[in-house]
Amino acid sequence: MKQDRRLVGVYGSLKKDCYNHEMLGNNAEYLGTDKIWGVMYLTVGGYPRLFEHDPAKHREPEQHDLEVYLIDEDNFKEINSMERMANYAAVNVSTEWGKATVYMANPGSYSPSQMPIREYNANAL
Repeated sequence: MKQDRRLVGVYGSLKKDCYNHEMLGNNAEYLGTDKIWGVMYLTVGGYPRLFEHDPAKHREPEQHDLEVYLIDEDNFKEINSMERMANYAAVNVSTEWGKATVYMANPGSYSPSQMPIREYNANAL
């Protein structure tokens, strides 16, 4: 039986060559890279958090790379569970390939102790 598939956009630990990339599954199909606007911070634990811009809290937003994949429903459910437990919210974002689910940081999870970053590179940490 063929599984349903979902579009997801990733900018952090799920990106190619990063430590959670395998969660996308063996059948993940990379469609390409798009851009997303937001403000990115690195948590004390080393995870990137992309926030929608709030002028009262953040510096100016920047464009960030967003890798877009088509993944199986079972893998989507695993990722959804992981991201929600880490206080990320699922947001639908328009991409060149259609609406993709992207996990953005919940606004209440912002802390001034988070380090601002331009792009996430797990290998540079």
